[in-house]
Amino acid sequence: MNFSAIAFDQTGKAACQDAIGLLDSFRGCSNGWKLKRPKLDENTGTLAWDGWTLKVEQVARSSEAKSSEVNSFIVRADGDYEKLEPMRLRIIVHLTTIGMRPVYILRDEVSEAIAGRLYLQVYRLENRLREYLTKFYSIIYGADFWPLAAAKLAKKADEFRGNERVFSEHADTIAYRITFDDLGGIVFKVGTNQPDVETLIDKLRSLPAGDADRLTALQSELEPNYERFFKGLKQGNFRKLWERFAYFRNKIAHNNLFVADDETEANEVYAKLMELISQNDKEIETIKSTLEASSKSELQEELLSAAATVPDSTPSPQSPLWVGQGSRFVAITREEFLAKLEEIETEIAQKGRGYIGLKRFIEFHLGALGFDYKSAWQIYEALLAEGKIERYEVQSNYSDYPSVAIRSSVRPRL
Repeated sequence: MNFSAIAFDQTGKAACQDAIGLLDSFRGCSNGWKLKRPKLDENTGTLAWDGWTLKVEQVARSSEAKSSEVNSFIVRADGDYEKLEPMRLRIIVHLTTIGMRPVYILRDEVSEAIAGRLYLQVYRLENRLREYLTKFYSIIYGADFWPLAAAKLAKKADEFRGNERVFSEHADTIAYRITFDDLGGIVFKVGTNQPDVETLIDKLRSLPAGDADRLTALQSELEPNYERFFKGLKQGNFRKLWERFAYFRNKIAHNNLFVADDETEANEVYAKLMELISQNDKEIETIKSTLEASSKSELQEELLSAAATVPDSTPSPQSPLWVGQGSRFVAITREEFLAKLEEIETEIAQKGRGYIGLKRFIEFHLGALGFDYKSAWQIYEALLAEGKIERYEVQSNYSDYPSVAIRSSVRPRL
């Protein structure tokens, strides 16, 4: 393992002016470093301690003939990780102490080794959170809800679409195009229906004075997922741990330097995060079994409203943005469309409340049953034109825009 640096004496006043003198100065530090006095090989310019060596090579020597050339030395340490890790900083500090300026680190294979070990943790941690979020949204709220929950990040994620071209031809890989910071942010930063800054400013300006209901609704929109869906993660200080681990992740991404204490702390944070995610992952099935159908429907409508950029009044016959283009499975028939609509209407009639959101019915209910979006929208338009179904609006609890609902024209209004 190698650690090397290049040091310059720009003033010509450093305490050591040649390689042997610099070696002697390092040799004299042995007692202060609590090391045995090393052997000096003047022929090779090397000091040898137990388990590691230090070599000094003079690159240039200042002279009157070449006044622009300053003294410079390459200092190279080779040895075991355990020996070199604590010596790297001592070497740099010693060079500056004797008057060398500037000092540049050329190679640090100790940091490289630490970064390599920590990178595996970054990869595993991202995968573990990605797995948890995908299971949470898709198992509890429906097959297509994970990409919809991450829809606000879709544009940014598309910038990395070319990073993987094999699996993405067959599977939805948006989760693998979300950055480390954004992936954690889905838990503690992003709100399902949070408006962007410009929209928020417009809403605040248009808020009538003293309108407590509108203010409460706006506050609800600003509430992050941390408060609504991931309270277990919040109780475990997920945000603090994730952001701390992001510090080490960024050091790896930017090829920065590491010390042993970095690895020790990163290992501790990594273990806590993995355990925290695992604990909450075990609760997914429990949440699913206890969640009321009405709560699930409300979130589905909320997610659809959040993903829409215009009022949900003129649905497109195309497949939704978050699941890609084209047909997914099999085309639906008129009879199947009406039968599925009637099934839900019967359930709502028994409960005495509720409505059938148009987008939710076509893009999630029918989609989850294996029917493609294109044929479903086409059948919807045909049945609407024939008067077999009716379309109406319901004021949304999550948006200024009304939600679009449908019902069979032959059934009484719900």
